[in-house]
Amino acid sequence: MRLLFFVLLTLSLECSSAFGAEREATAGEVLLEAKRLYYDGIDGNKQSLEKSTQMFANLASSEPDNPEVKAYRGSIMLLQAGRTWAVWKKYELSKAGLASLDEAVRLAPSNLEVRFVRAATTMHLPSFFSREQQSKDDLTFIAKQASVAVNNHELDSRLAAAALVFYAERAADPQERKAALEEAFRLAPESPAGKSAMRDLQKMQSK
Repeated sequence: MRLLFFVLLTLSLECSSAFGAEREATAGEVLLEAKRLYYDGIDGNKQSLEKSTQMFANLASSEPDNPEVKAYRGSIMLLQAGRTWAVWKKYELSKAGLASLDEAVRLAPSNLEVRFVRAATTMHLPSFFSREQQSKDDLTFIAKQASVAVNNHELDSRLAAAALVFYAERAADPQERKAALEEAFRLAPESPAGKSAMRDLQKMQSK
């Protein structure tokens, strides 16, 4: 599965590691660290991905109904499916990963981060998975609420910018594309997604 574009545009979550501290990390801190390692892992750090995979597995045991845990764990399963040569294992991982992503959205349909993880993970899947329209729908859902969610501190601005760039390139009507890119840049101008949005806007202006 090709997640390179996702990696280049999305955020590398910033958080102080909860490990090595004198006190025991809270569940929220563990989740933040697992996310940070996840993004570091899909950017090429195998050790980070392995650690993130284990952390999300542990979180799934302690917080089985946490939709964010389900979303990231499902994404990891699909990433693993794309890297294995064993056909039977590829099928099982893909099936389990998609089920976990869908269950995450079912549990928290208004959680924009959960929607983003599903959209970004599935948008490069082969056509026989029939996920292209679902990914577009998720991106459209996020795009309509991204700015308000960022202002209400419900969504990281860099993640919102990444979602808007994906929306502009994959789901937006031609007349909506420019507005989405402008919003992505406004929300997170220094993020990879924000910079990508500005490059796309400059290309549009030069035509």
